[in-house]
Amino acid sequence: MSTLNDLFVAIPGQWEKVIATFLLIAFGMALSHLWARYLARGEISAEKRRIHLVWARNVIWFLVLFIIISVWASTIAGFALSLAAVAGAVLIVSVNFHAKLTRHFHLKLTHPLA
Repeated sequence: MSTLNDLFVAIPGQWEKVIATFLLIAFGMALSHLWARYLARGEISAEKRRIHLVWARNVIWFLVLFIIISVWASTIAGFALSLAAVAGAVLIVSVNFHAKLTRHFHLKLTHPLA
């Protein structure tokens, strides 16, 4: 029970998205299964049934994935923005470090006694 409470605390304000994600995955699984059952009782050849099943599953899971990405778009954008900020900070620090290191070696080579 404490693990569940820890999980609730770990994702504040995102529970609607988590629940929507699980529901979308369950819906995709159910729809894929129902489509396979629908094709199984049809009077088409096994090869055509396989082609239709693969096509339908690909379309179903593409749509599920697209909707899940749409649900999480704001969170993904926030993460990407944070990642870009960290990368920018690392770039600024590394340029500053390189400039100071180059200046230090330049001074040591041109003024060895200083």
